[in-house]
Amino acid sequence: MPRQLKECLQAIGLDSEEQRLIYNVSHDSRECDENSIYAGDRYREDALARKAYVVEEKYLGELLRFFYDDPSAHYFVIGVTGTNGKTSVTHFLKQMLTMLGYRCIRLGTQVNEFEEKLVESDNTTMNVMDNLKVFLKYRDKIDCIIMEASSHAIEENRLAFIRFDRIIYTNITPEHLDYHLTFTHYQYSKFKLRFYLKQKGKILLHYDQLNLRRMIQFERERVIPYGIKGRFQLRKQVSSLHECHFSAQGVDFVAYLAGEHTIMNLGAVLACLKSMDIELERCVPLISRLRPVDGRMEIFELALRSIVIDYAHTPDSLAAVCMFLKKHAEKRLICVFGCGGERDHKKRAPMALIAASVCDEVIVTEDNSRNEPFEDIVKDMRLERFRNVTVIEKREEAVRKAFVLSKFNDIILLAGKGNEQFLIAKGVKTPYNDKACICQCERG
Repeated sequence: MPRQLKECLQAIGLDSEEQRLIYNVSHDSRECDENSIYAGDRYREDALARKAYVVEEKYLGELLRFFYDDPSAHYFVIGVTGTNGKTSVTHFLKQMLTMLGYRCIRLGTQVNEFEEKLVESDNTTMNVMDNLKVFLKYRDKIDCIIMEASSHAIEENRLAFIRFDRIIYTNITPEHLDYHLTFTHYQYSKFKLRFYLKQKGKILLHYDQLNLRRMIQFERERVIPYGIKGRFQLRKQVSSLHECHFSAQGVDFVAYLAGEHTIMNLGAVLACLKSMDIELERCVPLISRLRPVDGRMEIFELALRSIVIDYAHTPDSLAAVCMFLKKHAEKRLICVFGCGGERDHKKRAPMALIAASVCDEVIVTEDNSRNEPFEDIVKDMRLERFRNVTVIEKREEAVRKAFVLSKFNDIILLAGKGNEQFLIAKGVKTPYNDKACICQCERG
């Protein structure tokens, strides 16, 4: 529905004597004409050339909420942020809420899940106009939107109009320092997500993570701490390659999923559901029906070996998966991994140290080097320190070598790519998938 320019500007504390109808507000100058308001700074000249009315980007969120009748108000919106665990938590939340009768969509890394339809996604969090299209399209069709919120999205105003009923913080460890430069700035960016809460919104915070505890001094009344030491208390019990047993608030659960960090992800899910007045007892049979996320601690048997595919691409996540697998390995643990190009250089040497220290055999290989020379990435890893590390640039060859090296009851970990369907090297994006690659090895 069109609105008068004057009432749009009054909503953000500005005024104008111009008389014109406004049919859309956008952050994309290409979508603008004389009946548009462009809220942005980067393409201001292009928007003016298209005769749009131009305001500063700082007004974007408020304008979109006013013009489009506060899109977030029509849904229960859950945002999940953290260095690791975002995709798993959103995936498990979507499954649980669907089983509980909610109509949900999930927006996040690699794929957006619209009811039963999957659509590939280039970013963890879409740009603001693509997010707006989703919020407008599904009005009155679904109950809940579950989305990952990256630090890049927070800094780049991709969440401008969105307000959350629940925000979940999984953890914060050093990451994306190529973008943020310092861990302090990265942490600050994550903490800014609290400004996107609805008035009665709540924050679910992993209290065992020391880097998150500062949040409590900012939002004490709205924070629900979960974890071993949290107010929403978890107790780890038994975790194997194929299932985990734990309790939450004294209620016992069994999930046919692997990894001790999975228990913390499930704790975040249960704490969120409890905050929505859903009884934990109702969740007991549902937890046991959860499916693993493709490429996240995905475990299957192949030629009497255990194959593990995981997205671990940070020192913290790689350490967690390697130590868990080593604890449960009957024989050897063989790891294939690499580090991304044109990304944080400082994490390369620590990741190599973790892999070489925990695993019996390590093969360093390609993992989206983009336009950076693979040799430079390897040099940053300082592999000369280790005797159990081999370098094979082509990832297909590295995976094949790991399979040939392995014997019965060994575990092969393919880390870093998860369920990605591509590989970017020397500036070229080619089809590739770790699971398909190693399954091909068995077939010869």
